Amino acid sequence: MFKNRTQAGRSLAALLLERSVHWNDAIVMGVPRGGVVVAAEVASALGLPLDVVIASKIGAPQNPEFAVGAVAPDGSVSPNLLAGYSMEELRVFAAPAHLKVDARLKAFRAGGKCPDVEGRTVVLVDDGMATGLT
Repeated sequence: MFKNRTQAGRSLAALLLERSVHWNDAIVMGVPRGGVVVAAEVASALGLPLDVVIASKIGAPQNPEFAVGAVAPDGSVSPNLLAGYSMEELRVFAAPAHLKVDARLKAFRAGGKCPDVEGRTVVLVDDGMATGLT
């Protein structure tokens, strides 16, 4: 366990620095909210640019922490195939996730676009993982 996200980021950065990877064209991308704090430490230690990945999980109706799907910035919905919900049901459940994605786009991108990552190494950082769907 880590004391906080900053410590987690520093520990992850130390592990990454031990690797013989060429980071020259890499970018660190954090998943808001907590993943950005961890990612900031990694980006700083590796001397890399930092950006964010905007997405939001769709929580199950009776268990909002369980991801039954996810919403991407373009509005597309990715289902958790193991959750057993139809795409029609997910579209109904997705309303709060769409609002969260829109708010995050405004807060983190301010009308800007996601950086081009094609052909680059992306260090994707989150502060935890349950389903991995986001």
